[in-house]
Amino acid sequence: MKKPEGITLPAFSCVDILGKHVVIDEILRAVALLLVIEGIMPFLSPEKWRETMQQISQQPDSVLRGFGLASMIVGVIFLYALS
Repeated sequence: MKKPEGITLPAFSCVDILGKHVVIDEILRAVALLLVIEGIMPFLSPEKWRETMQQISQQPDSVLRGFGLASMIVGVIFLYALS
């Protein structure tokens, strides 16, 4: 993919994450993809999304923590499988 002209990355555009050399460009692409995925439901069905967010906000902290932990574990497994 060709970078748009006028956008330059600094010389220190690489970081070390968990012993792997990661280009910041890859991290920015991952964040951009996350934003696209997060925006699908409110775009397609804002009313249903609002109802779902209201239901989620009514859940006890322990349930939200459980879903958060499960999400992090699945994400780490995916990252491990892709590397």
